Amino acid sequence: MTKPPVADSVPAAPEVALEPTKPLTRSQTKIVKDSFKMPRLDFDLIDGLKERAAGFGRPAKQGELLRAGLHSLQKLSDGDLRRALDALAPLKARRSDKAGATPRRVASPGVRTPA
Repeated sequence: MTKPPVADSVPAAPEVALEPTKPLTRSQTKIVKDSFKMPRLDFDLIDGLKERAAGFGRPAKQGELLRAGLHSLQKLSDGDLRRALDALAPLKARRSDKAGATPRRVASPGVRTPA
């Protein structure tokens, strides 16, 4: 018996027309800086999207692309969001070199700490 072919890729999500939103007020635009890790291939996807945006005359920064992606994900149903998350390759949890090390005590200037 031959098995039917299995699709190697995730089916494309339906295109969502993003409506321009009204500008945020000053109190809503507080910028939060964070860091995270992604596989190199995901950064390559960002570069490709930046090139696409520049190709149709709307240059985009990495942060803009990530924000647009978050807004698109937010509009998905729970099932579609789950499928999108399940399609991602799992990342290994990596600990820093100093993980588990005893933290050093830092004293204020002029204050001696016991050895």
